[in-house]
Amino acid sequence: MARILVRAGKRPGTYVNAEASLGYSGRGVISLNAGNYFYWDSVFRWVSVPGATVVPDSLLSQTFHWSKRYAEMINSEFDAYVFTLTNSFRKDFVDGLDAWTDLLRKLKLPVVGVGGGVQLGWKDGLEPGPRVDEATKRFVSELLNHSATISVRGHTTAAYLKRLGFGDHVVHVTGCPSLYLYGPDYQIRAKGELTKESKVAMNVAVRDYGFADFLNQTYADYPNFIYIAQTGDDLATFVWGKDRLVDIKPEFPVHLDHPILRDGKARMFLDTRTWVDFLRDYDYMAGTRIHGTVAAILAGVPSTLVSMDQRTHELGEFHRIPTFRRPDLADDETLASLYAKSDWTAFNAALPELYQNFCDFFDENGIEHIGQPGKANPEYDEQIRAAKLPGPITPIMTHGQLDQKAVLARLNWLREGIDETLLCEKRGYFAPEFPAVPKAARAKQTQRYRPPRTLFEKLRSRLKRLLRR
Repeated sequence: MARILVRAGKRPGTYVNAEASLGYSGRGVISLNAGNYFYWDSVFRWVSVPGATVVPDSLLSQTFHWSKRYAEMINSEFDAYVFTLTNSFRKDFVDGLDAWTDLLRKLKLPVVGVGGGVQLGWKDGLEPGPRVDEATKRFVSELLNHSATISVRGHTTAAYLKRLGFGDHVVHVTGCPSLYLYGPDYQIRAKGELTKESKVAMNVAVRDYGFADFLNQTYADYPNFIYIAQTGDDLATFVWGKDRLVDIKPEFPVHLDHPILRDGKARMFLDTRTWVDFLRDYDYMAGTRIHGTVAAILAGVPSTLVSMDQRTHELGEFHRIPTFRRPDLADDETLASLYAKSDWTAFNAALPELYQNFCDFFDENGIEHIGQPGKANPEYDEQIRAAKLPGPITPIMTHGQLDQKAVLARLNWLREGIDETLLCEKRGYFAPEFPAVPKAARAKQTQRYRPPRTLFEKLRSRLKRLLRR
């Protein structure tokens, strides 16, 4: 049966705690944003047909420096590489795109790019900049040497790629894989009128001060409020007490003195299942993060997306999620008014058709998937349901527990100068399934290399190596 390599931080259902997640590879197992899990887990499940062997690349495609041997191992051990893309066509990822292009040039197997998106502000039109254009051209051209089409998140990205010369015959608009995680049959229904006792949730990207005011007012208005954080920086704040932007953007919940964090009204998750399960009994979610919104939708919770840029707006539009541009919100907008003008009828009606469209993309690229007749894999789903996973992560310090400040100060002092990656390798997550590393070799890799300090030590070290030969 087929062996499929998937670009993903970890295998779904694998227990990785917060400390180990932060220490992995400089970007964390979450690759700077826990929302990536929805991309990865959805695609991983999608290609996990009965009998197939599906392996995460543990993001080594970003860190392995594209050695010839690494590419040869992929070529020899796998039948296809399913490459999750997210919003990869952006200014701060030009080097990453070029590195991916170099890797693709060494590969000889099918490589399927899923869910690519361009990052654009409202005033950018379709112009992210010439460096992004050139890097995107190189990457997409090489990717299409390995597949029939590329999947993109929305019509804005399709229009951008068309401007670069990639027409509709090679660009397939599929939306985000995350919304197909639970199939085509779930529906979103309003849960009645919002009241002061309603359980409401919010997420937010740290950008617009006006939306920070909206967030904080919602927190004040609803006692049963929860804030869901997502980023690697959020995780560092929750786990280690790292205060960031406290002097620049104090209105946002990015530091431990913010009332939302101080009062224990914030949570973060490192797995899609625990995230979705936590939200199931909430009445409403609103926010500016697409995958925070997706998490609630998958939980059956009515959710509204407030789009900060074209990147998120195209996804909301394509999936018919109730979506409102942040600049268009009234000054007196409230959570209740946003809820009142949101309608999920179009989302429900479009889901089966969009699910089939996603099936069509994999069909045209010759990749087996669970949407095909007879390819469902209930055994895989049961394994995910049964997996032991970390629960909700809460901030390290809450209101009234002043003695924790002393503990926090000591933790931060002890942590100064520690190589987190080394700690992760020794005590946390250092088990990429591919490339396979023998246990003895892995033990050697976890030892810190300290170069000799004197000429004599250098010569002695060299002599020992010669004698071992």
